[in-house]
Amino acid sequence: MYQKLLTVNTLLLKIGNRVMIDFEDEVNLVEIIEVSLDDEDDVVAIGVMVDPDKEHAYFAELYLEDYGNWSVVIFHE
Repeated sequence: MYQKLLTVNTLLLKIGNRVMIDFEDEVNLVEIIEVSLDDEDDVVAIGVMVDPDKEHAYFAELYLEDYGNWSVVIFHE
């Protein structure tokens, strides 16, 4: 079972971090490979490699303004 985080902690959004992302009811491991900032150094989007350890890994951009359409999740036993 997993729980969606209501907000994104900017500590999670560092290059090299790996987090679980729920997008369209599919949960995948992603590795953050870039962070896009606006003129005031606020995070606008994160570039991630989805399923980084698998052969079919692919790049995606997740925009913070769309948070809710995608979410960081944590697992509970």
